[in-house]
Amino acid sequence: MEMTRRNWAVSQRPEVRTVEWVNKRTGKTERIPEGIDPGWDVNPGKTRQRNLDKYLKGKLDAADPKIAEAAKKDLAKYEKGENA
Repeated sequence: MEMTRRNWAVSQRPEVRTVEWVNKRTGKTERIPEGIDPGWDVNPGKTRQRNLDKYLKGKLDAADPKIAEAAKKDLAKYEKGENA
């Protein structure tokens, strides 16, 4: 094993100190790791995708059923890579 060959060892997990942080926009209080900016707990790409999915679902739900069905078929092809 590479670790044995290099004479390495697994250390104990370090203590993670947390501090109280108040989100000025929402007023919500959270405990975050000391020295870490609060924004690092979110993956912006995943958040954006989740928001786009909600938006698209709302548009499809409100659309004419025939148009919504056609759009869903197109989206399914896109997800499979057929439209790329």
